[in-house]
Formats: sequence, C-alpha cells, structure tokens
Amino acid sequence: MLISILCCCLAAAVPSHTRAQELKRRDAGPVSRPPVILSHSHLTPPLHSRLRALQFSPDGKYILLQDEATAYVLTRSPLAIQLSLPANRALPIRFTADSKAIVIGLQDMRARKWHIESDEGDEAKKFTEGTECYYAAVSPHGTYYACLQTDSTLRVFRIDDGQLVFNGRVGEERDIHAPAIIPLHDGLARSEPFGYHMGALLSFRADRRLLGRNLRFSPDEHYLLATAWRETMAIADLQTGKKIGVAGSFKHAIDHGDLEFVSDDRLAYVSEDKAEDSALLSFPKGDVVAKLNVTGGAQRTSDPRYMVHFATDGSDAELLDTQTGKPVSKILREGGDVFGDESASYAPDVGLAITPVGKDTVKTLALVPPTPLQTLRTAMASPNLQNLALGVSGDGGIFRVADGKQLLHFHGLRGAWFDDEQHCYVRGPRANPPGWEMDRIDLASGAKEKLWPNDDHLVEYLMSGPVVLSQHNTFAYFWLGSGGSALGYSLDVLDRNTGRPLWSRAAADANRGAPAPTMPPVPFDDPQGERIVLGWDGASDGAKKLAKGNAVMTEALKQTKAAAHDSLFEVLDARTGNRVGLVLVPGGSGPESYTSAFSAGDWLILVKDEMRVTAVSLSGGAERVKLTAYYPALYGPTGLLAVTQDGGHLALYDLKTGQQRDSYGFPSMVVYSRFSADGKRILVLTQDQSVYVLDLTSAPPAAPGAPSLPTLP
Repeated sequence: MLISILCCCLAAAVPSHTRAQELKRRDAGPVSRPPVILSHSHLTPPLHSRLRALQFSPDGKYILLQDEATAYVLTRSPLAIQLSLPANRALPIRFTADSKAIVIGLQDMRARKWHIESDEGDEAKKFTEGTECYYAAVSPHGTYYACLQTDSTLRVFRIDDGQLVFNGRVGEERDIHAPAIIPLHDGLARSEPFGYHMGALLSFRADRRLLGRNLRFSPDEHYLLATAWRETMAIADLQTGKKIGVAGSFKHAIDHGDLEFVSDDRLAYVSEDKAEDSALLSFPKGDVVAKLNVTGGAQRTSDPRYMVHFATDGSDAELLDTQTGKPVSKILREGGDVFGDESASYAPDVGLAITPVGKDTVKTLALVPPTPLQTLRTAMASPNLQNLALGVSGDGGIFRVADGKQLLHFHGLRGAWFDDEQHCYVRGPRANPPGWEMDRIDLASGAKEKLWPNDDHLVEYLMSGPVVLSQHNTFAYFWLGSGGSALGYSLDVLDRNTGRPLWSRAAADANRGAPAPTMPPVPFDDPQGERIVLGWDGASDGAKKLAKGNAVMTEALKQTKAAAHDSLFEVLDARTGNRVGLVLVPGGSGPESYTSAFSAGDWLILVKDEMRVTAVSLSGGAERVKLTAYYPALYGPTGLLAVTQDGGHLALYDLKTGQQRDSYGFPSMVVYSRFSADGKRILVLTQDQSVYVLDLTSAPPAAPGAPSLPTLP
C-alpha cells in the first residue's frame, strides 16, 4: 500500500509558525514566568543530503532513492512512495534480482533483506564478530557483502547463508602492517581532532567510506575489483574464490582517474585531466575498445549502453552513449540510472527528475519529502541569532531564523563564521579549477567578496571559528606503537581574510628547540568558538616540558604519576596562539580517544564516543559534571552548558554548581544549539528541520529535587 505521494512541484513549503509559543511546564511548584519560544520556523526550502543510491529495479517497476538519512522505494506508475526506511549510515542499498526486496548493508559486517510489498524485514545477518570494515559494499543484486579492511584483507560473504566465498589480500602480502595515512577529521560542525592518523582503528567517515568506490562488482556479480592502500588492486572471481590477473591498464586507470564497470565485459576509464586517455576497456584483458574523450568521473547505469559522466568540476552530469562515445542528454548533477527509454536523476535542491533518454526536457519532476537531518557539516548561528548557516553533504545555505527562509544557497558549505548579523565568512567549493575558496558575504545585499582560493591538495584545511587550520601532508617523523600511530605535528593557523599564517606550532616548539618529542599532540578545532585545544599524552616529553614553569601542573603530574593513558590539554587563543590554560585529565586512552575538545570561559568540554561529556574547570582542574549526552554547547561567561539528552530533550547545566538548571522537550531530536552573545537566548535546531529561539531569562529556577520538565505543546 502506498504510504505517501511525492509532491510533483518545484517547491513544497513547510508551514512556518511565526507566532511566539509558550513552553508548558509540568506542575513542580509555583511558577512565576514560563519560558517562552521567541520564534519557531522551518527551514524553507528544507535541506536534502547527498544522494547515496539511485537505481531502477531490475524489472523497471520501482525506483530506489537513498540519501544519508532515508531510503525510499518509489513506484514508477504512478510515481509515489511505496515504502520508506531509515538509512542512517547504510551502504548503498540494492534491489534483489527478482525486484521483490532490497538489501541493506552496514559498515559493521551486517546486512538485512527488506521485502517491498509486505514492508517487512528478515533477521539481520552478522558475518563475523568484532570487526568493522574500512570499505564495504553490497553487490548489484544483493547477493554478496564485501569487506575490505585496513590491512588489505578482502573478504566476501554470500548474504543469504553467510558463507565466505572469498578470503585474500589486495596486493602483495606484507610482514608489517602498514595502513594508509588518513585525515583525523571529518570536517564536522562540532569540535573534532585535526591532522592525520595512521592505524587500524579508524573513526567512522561518511564521505570516504559509505560509497564503497574501492569495491567494484561486475554487473553480473561474477567478479569484484578491489583497490586498497597505495592503489594496490586485486580482482576476485566469486565463482571460484580465486584471484585473477590484473591488467596494467586497470592499475593505470586507478592511479589517474575513475574506473567503473559499465557492463559485464567493459569498464570505463575516465581520466581526471587528460581526455585523450579516457577509454572503454575490455574485461578482464584491459584492452582499449573505444575512446571516450572526456574527463571527470563515471557511474554505471542499469543499461550497459549508457554511463553517467560527471564533469571534472562537479557542476554537471550527462548520459554518455558508450557505443558512440557521445553525450545524449543532461541529467541532474548527483547522477542517476537508465531503464528502457527513461533516465532518473537527482539533485538535493531540485528533486527527482524522470527524463526521456536523448532529450533534456524533463517529463516528471518531483520533490522527495525532506528527510531528518543527520550529520551536520556546517552549523553556525550569528551572534544575536538572527541568521543561521547550515550545511549537510550535498546541500547548504544561510537561513533567516525568524521565518526559516533561505537567504543564500550553497552546494557544498564546509565552514562559516559570523562577525555580526550582516557579514558572514563561508568556505565552499570552487568549480574550476577544483578546490575551495573563502568568501565574505554581505547578507543585506548578497554581495560576495572572494578572499583567497586554495587548490593545494597536499595540505589539509579546516575552518575553525575565526581562523583556518592547515597541516601539510608531509611528516617530519613517525611514532609507531601498538593499536595505531600518530603522524607529524606541524599546525599552521591562518588568517581567514588573507590565508597568511597568524601563528604556528611545530613538534620542536614544545621541546624548546630540542629534537622532536616522542609523540606529538592532537589538535582539536572548534568551529563554534575562539579557542583551539591541543591534547598531549600525559607521559610524553611534550607534556612534561609544558608542565615546567607551572607549579600546579608539575605537582599534578607527580601526584597522578602521569601515564600514557592520561591526557594533558593545552588551551590556546585561536587568533594569537597564546596559552589560556592547562588541564591534566587522568584515565582514558590518551588524547586520540576523544571525539571533541573545546573551551570557553573557565571551562574545557571533553567528549568521548560522541556521547560521554565531561566539563573540567581550567582554573581548578576539577571535573564538574559527567553526562551521557550529545551535541554540547557552552556559554563561557556564566558556565551554562546545553546538551541533547533522551532524544528530544535539551538540558541546561550550571557548571559552577554542577546542577541541572532546566530541561526542554521537543517533538524531534535536538541536533544543534547555540547561545546568543549575551547568553539570554538559545537557538535550537531539531532533526525535523525546525528552528527555535528560547528566552532563557523568563525561566524560573528549578524546584528542589528532580528538575521540572517543560515540554512543547
């Protein structure tokens, strides 16, 4: 039975509630003034995250559309939603060969079949215990689950019965485990470690891992082409469980561009920058069958005659006829699929388009309902909470808080900072040549001033509050140890207007010119604040050098007998690099075990596993509160901490007393909050794309005992 009908239009406005609403407080004694919602709006238009999968079912009856939050199975005639499922952190979903079910895989070696007509799922299959793949993928018809780990081990399981059908290495055998060098950070809206990491235990990385482009199945599921560290490659024959030879042209293609199956016996190689090199290659021999004369990227479709070609700058996509090497029609930039004489394509800000092959005229255009917000890549409110910059993978914009209206749209917003209510700095992608650039925007006029571009691919950049962090992909030394490795410490902090260095920290700095310390610190950025935190291993030379000259810290190191699992956190002013404070935190697994560290006022906020929040006083060094919560926000001058608890509850804690001050209930989970510059209001963004501004001055003090619980009407 059809659940919902797609809105076949270019805009589906969500009703906006501009009337101030009061939060209802449960009876907990006398109440003088209830807290008030000063504004409540919905993002208009809503944000849509990047496409993860779009394909026709083998019989052409259905269309699967999957983004970062939700998967939809749509009927083609009429165009409507047959079923929808949560798809947070799911691999690209596949139809079964009979088109009666879909197969959902996760990174942790689990997969589940879901039946379309009955809307019921089979029990999830777990292929092995205690293992998470670095790259994983489900085969085109949901028959196999492939897992590639950081040690280059490739294992492929048959999903129906869990049988292991292939177990081997990609590339040559190694006596010493040598994983890839990978950025520590994901470029999120919250504080996170910055720099590089080398080790087997890697954080979850949506951008790099979920699409599984390192694992390419042939359309008939007979072969799997896998690429591992340093572009080593192997081809697994899933019928025999053996590896077959890899053609030199395939290795060249992986090194210089994109390689994608377009049929059982053809692969398309699309060069990054040399159109004359792009070609159709035979499989498995690797001979050139035809020239393609394009640059950019490739994606296969259900019809072996056509492939999707992505322009180098990512701004356009088109269907390419592999028989003629000529484009036949434009499609929306996220890519799509072909079945019969129609193509389906998608873009977050446009919707789903059904177009006759060979024509650019859209036959049907439909907006998919907005899905819950998942991973925020950018979130920044202006000082007085009038404007809000938001970005998810694939979509972003600056919104007016009062009514939720989008003022400016961005395809890839990856950093923002407001100096005031009118001027905003944004970091976004640059189309040609590929890279990124920093812009200063006047929100009143919409005028953009380009500040400085960057296309240096050897440097990692991250916007952190009012500055930009950079770290070169060159390393002065390595520290190798059990469980992983930290790599080179050279942190440069750049002026957001010019890109010029404001200050730098190198490994020898903490050692006062002596040889590099045993282990460098882990820098933590803070997109929301004015400080940067460096986390040092408590037993490292760097931590001991920092403690010298600080009697309190020296004594603390002696008293705790600081071990390798303790952490010394150095808090710095982001603009000047001047030290604000030092805090020793015993226990744990060193600074690399923290997912966030940020500071304001007298407080350092630490987060582990994204959900264990600890507040520490910079002046006293004592832990004030320890919570199980998400998405902390801090108002430094008064020590007021906001966290998300129990789904839709925003809890406020007074760090000076260590007590909970209030808790507010919302219809949807809170994913972001920020205090106004004066601390009298707080902005709250919920997963259903609603924006609230609460007046904190009208809230009465909490009654003795359990805190009262205001809830939305």
